[in-house]
Amino acid sequence: YKREPLTVEARYSYPNDIPFSESRIGQYTIEQIQPQPDGTPSKIKVKVRLNRNGIFDVTQA
Repeated sequence: YKREPLTVEARYSYPNDIPFSESRIGQYTIEQIQPQPDGTPSKIKVKVRLNRNGIFDVTQA
């Protein structure tokens, strides 16, 4: 439950097994999160996909 922007970060699970030093795949910020009319935080569902080529994508938030 959130009422402020949310940041999602993707990293490799095993950074020692990759041939480069940067383990972060990407960072995404979900903005414009509106609280409920009564002021309570909204339930946020983030859908991410990883295709067979290893491309990471936030498809829905």
